[in-house]
Amino acid sequence: MSTAIGTATGTVQAAAVTKIRASAQFTALSQGIFDQAAVPVGQALPYCTIGDAVETPINAMGTVLARGYECITTIHAWSQSRGFKTVQAMIGAITVILTDRQPLVLAGGQIHTGTWSLGSTAVEDPDGVTQHGIARYVFRVYENL
Repeated sequence: MSTAIGTATGTVQAAAVTKIRASAQFTALSQGIFDQAAVPVGQALPYCTIGDAVETPINAMGTVLARGYECITTIHAWSQSRGFKTVQAMIGAITVILTDRQPLVLAGGQIHTGTWSLGSTAVEDPDGVTQHGIARYVFRVYENL
């Protein structure tokens, strides 16, 4: 896929982060959302990271005029609040934001046709202090050829 970011997943993740950051519901719960590999040093908790991704071509879009992709992205929520309430609230807000039936605005003319959640979980990290929420989302996109 020829995009400004280089892959369908890169384009989808950039659009998802933009949509999440624009949500007052999310910003009321979190200090931000960052690329998993680029969290600012000393970033205050709670916050979320986006990373781990799988991109699969969908070459049978029913037409020779389009090419599709299914992008599975993992979002992590991090907190040191007692219990899992904070990470669950952040993941819940993100799920509402991303599955609101409003398409993502994608660069390069790609068209977002749907998002759904594959579920989430919350665990205590081995440090015994940090709570970690993990959620996976599927984004389906296509581009006109």
